[in-house]
Amino acid sequence: MKKLLRFAAYGFALVVAATITGCSNEDALVDNFDVADGKPLSRSASSQVIIDFENLMSFEDVDVLAGPTSYGRNYYSDYSGTQITGIMNLDGSFTSMENEGSWPTGNPIAPSYMFGGIAVSDWAMTSNPSSNPNPGKPFTDKWWMSEYNQMSVYNTARTATGNRGGAGANGSNNFGVVYGFDDSYGYAKEASFEISSMTLKSLKICNTAYTYGVIQNGNTWIGENGVEVTAKSLKDSKGYFNLIIKCFDASGNIVKRIETPLADYRNGKNICVTTWTTITVNAANVAKVQFGFWGSDIHEGGPTTPCYVAIDDIVLE
Repeated sequence: MKKLLRFAAYGFALVVAATITGCSNEDALVDNFDVADGKPLSRSASSQVIIDFENLMSFEDVDVLAGPTSYGRNYYSDYSGTQITGIMNLDGSFTSMENEGSWPTGNPIAPSYMFGGIAVSDWAMTSNPSSNPNPGKPFTDKWWMSEYNQMSVYNTARTATGNRGGAGANGSNNFGVVYGFDDSYGYAKEASFEISSMTLKSLKICNTAYTYGVIQNGNTWIGENGVEVTAKSLKDSKGYFNLIIKCFDASGNIVKRIETPLADYRNGKNICVTTWTTITVNAANVAKVQFGFWGSDIHEGGPTTPCYVAIDDIVLE
C-alpha cells in the first residue's frame, strides 16, 4: 500500500453518507447490544469520517501493511527493518499505538504488538499455502489457524483469490487486526484507538483465521513459564467468546460498553462471525475506544481462545 502522504491531495477524507450498509448476518447480533440512552439520533445529513484502513500511515512513515508474512513481524520490536509502533490518518483525528510491556519490576518494555495493539492487514489465508512462509517455524496442517497466520481475516464472503486483498468490508483490501487483553501477569494490555471526541456511530467486525480455527478445533500452545495450555473447541464444548467494546470520553469516563459474541454455542445457538458484521454503537463525545475479550474457556492468564478480532469501516461523526 502506498503511504498516506502520497494521497494528501484528497484532504481529510471526509465522507458524507446518508446510510451505512451492513452485512448479511449482522441482524443476528442486534439483541446483544446495549440500548443507547437519551434521545433518538437525528436523521438529518451530517459529515461522517469512515476509517476504512485503506489510506492510513504509520508513525514511522513506512508501509503500514502487516508483513512480510501473515505473522506481521514488522509490528514487533525484534523486526530487522523499521518496526511499526503506531498508525494514524492524515489529520491525526484517528491514532492507535502498540502497547508497551512491563517487567515485574515495573520497568517498561518497548512498544510491540505482542503486548496488544492494532495492525493494518490485507492477509486472507484460510488454508495452508504450498510451502512454509516462516522457515524454521512449525508448519503443520493447522498452520493457517495458528499465530503464524494471525493477520488473516476469516471472511467467507470474500470473492477475490490469492493470499492477500479483497477480504476487507465490502470487498476492500485493508482492515485492522486487534489483539490484546489484560493478562494476570501484567505483560499484555487491551488494544485501543483514540479519536478527536466524536460520535462513534458503528464499526464492522469479523473473526480472524486464528481465532476462528481455535473456536472450531481448539489447539495447544506454550504459555507462561513454558507450561502447555490447551484451548478448547468452543463448538464442541458448547462455549462462547465475546468481544467487549468500551468507549471513553476525554476525561477517561466510560460512556458506552457493548458486549457482542464472536462465537456462541450455548443453549442451542450456532453463532460464529465469518462475514463482516456491523456493530451499532451510537456513543457521543468518544475520545478513546478499547477492546476486551471474555469467554467460557479461561485459564489463569486470561482467555484461552485467541484474543483477536478484525475491524473495518469505523464510522465517526
